[in-house]
Amino acid sequence: MKNKKQRNYILIISYILIPIIIFIIPVDFIEDGESICVFKRLFHKECWGCGTTRAFFNIIHFNFKKAYEFNKLSPMTFSLCVFVYIKSFINIIKK
Repeated sequence: MKNKKQRNYILIISYILIPIIIFIIPVDFIEDGESICVFKRLFHKECWGCGTTRAFFNIIHFNFKKAYEFNKLSPMTFSLCVFVYIKSFINIIKK
């Protein structure tokens, strides 16, 4: 029982710290990197998911126009990810 409670505390702390850490990371650090998309590397074409990570970082830093330029599906995908993140966080707290 003690291990389960301790595990939940660690999960709660990590759920709180992860968004803070992501917000601290500068957008330039993510944008300047080379693409790691396997599809893009093999076929030299962008897939529907290309630019999602860069778009998410821009959304987190309130650069919505730039995020939309990286990936047009990013606002909808980001909203869904935030919903799932919050829902799982609430489930952990309820335990």
